[in-house]
Amino acid sequence: MQKVANMINITSRLRHNVEVFKRENKKNILGENEPKIIFVKKVFAEIIPLNSTVKELPDMATTNEHKFKFYFRYNSLKEITKDYFFKYENKKYEVDYFNVDFKNRCFIEVFCILKEE
Repeated sequence: MQKVANMINITSRLRHNVEVFKRENKKNILGENEPKIIFVKKVFAEIIPLNSTVKELPDMATTNEHKFKFYFRYNSLKEITKDYFFKYENKKYEVDYFNVDFKNRCFIEVFCILKEE
């Protein structure tokens, strides 16, 4: 009963429709590895901003790095790896690391980085 209550609670918070992509190395005609971006699916998630930092680059430019936490249902994104990235509102969020809820298997926390230059 506790698992069902947790699933209902987290499902009501998933209100962002996120596109999921992954990178794979495919062999081309010449037998060379070529990186390909493959659309996986669209899933609903909760997006929580964590922090932002400004970094100065050596060529007098600055870059902003924003960190976010994405919550997904476990069954929506079981096969996630570090090669995945997400798009939401035309912004690309790179996967930094992720945690799986091993106790209830209700959700996955994915920590992402958004870089702006």
